[in-house]
Amino acid sequence: MSDLTVGMWCTNPSSQAAPTRCMQWLAEALDRRDDVDVILGSPSINRKSWEVRSADASPRELESDFDVDLVHWNNMMDTTIPSRLDVPAVLTYHGDVQWSEPHLNYGRFPRVRSVKERLVESVKWRMFDGIHYASRDVSERMWNNRHQVVIPHGVPPHINPDAPEAYPDQYVVHVSARSPRKNPDGIRDGFNAADVPHDLVVAGSGWNLPNAENLGYVPDDELSSLYVGADALVFPSYHECFGLPVIEAIACGTTPVISDRYSLPEVAGDEGVVVDPDDPEDIGRGIEEAVEMDTEPGIRRTWDDVAAEMSEFYRDITRSST
Repeated sequence: MSDLTVGMWCTNPSSQAAPTRCMQWLAEALDRRDDVDVILGSPSINRKSWEVRSADASPRELESDFDVDLVHWNNMMDTTIPSRLDVPAVLTYHGDVQWSEPHLNYGRFPRVRSVKERLVESVKWRMFDGIHYASRDVSERMWNNRHQVVIPHGVPPHINPDAPEAYPDQYVVHVSARSPRKNPDGIRDGFNAADVPHDLVVAGSGWNLPNAENLGYVPDDELSSLYVGADALVFPSYHECFGLPVIEAIACGTTPVISDRYSLPEVAGDEGVVVDPDDPEDIGRGIEEAVEMDTEPGIRRTWDDVAAEMSEFYRDITRSST
């Protein structure tokens, strides 16, 4: 019988953005535990993809109508106010690109948007009783909170190291939705600088790199084959708050070529090749090195592991609030 009921508050549960998907995987892993119940609250009617109990309920209604022990927020910029609850409020803080590199993530008027979000965050930060980070890199740049924890993400449940290879030819792969922070020029020029007999395959929306096979969006059930068949993941991003493709590639036995910026060296650990994202020759060197490396496939960290650590964090917070 469960002794903890967690309300997950997500304004758009149908989003395919990484923060929402990570919250879904966490909620489903928590709900598989015998000692935790989960209820998803959302104003959206499209909650069917989440395999947990759900309701059209606000954070306040999760508390009053479903008797949750705490509410877990997914978005700092949410307009709902956590301090209006009588139960603890927890936030997963996904990253600080608006603080550190706003020009890489915003279109028009990036500085204005950055200042706006900074003001909101500085006001709301201490309204949360607990803050969860997925990397030490982000946590070390933000304000201290009385209850905070670093719990890394797990490998997405659709990743299968035993999947068949996608293509018979030799190739290196990049996986992301295109944006300036993914370093498109570095990927292109770094691959061109590498002395390897490989093709470049790019998966994700928005890409049109010359001399590459641009696949567009690739469904979850096809991603594993793409990683398994690749000899390296080319991922020299200018900014990542975590970098799910890195752990996806490692799980499939593919060595990631990563930049020396922000969370990526922490996430990859000893299983990545670190390069300077501003130096195409160094990115090329990293690709050459990575295709010769043997990364042992296997999922080392699951979302069940994440849920076990998060449930203890929740209990610490609820105990301290009584």
